[in-house]
Amino acid sequence: MSSYQVAQISANVAKTNQGFIPANMRQSCSNCTHGRERREDRMPPYDSSSWHCKLGGFRTTAKAICDRYVAEQKSEVPHAHG
Repeated sequence: MSSYQVAQISANVAKTNQGFIPANMRQSCSNCTHGRERREDRMPPYDSSSWHCKLGGFRTTAKAICDRYVAEQKSEVPHAHG
């Protein structure tokens, strides 16, 4: 086993022991049922994108979180049977 592989295993063990959760896996407005991304298409470079809370009606950031977080339901596309 190379020293790189040993370092990777060691890092993974440390992350697991610490309860590490990557940013894209944490609860946040970006994966809450109440959060949505709002895009304003204008002529570039003036296009803009921001996050909004549908429940509270205010602007937020994708990585924000509140006490009313509800996990977004993943919709599954039914498979066609033929």
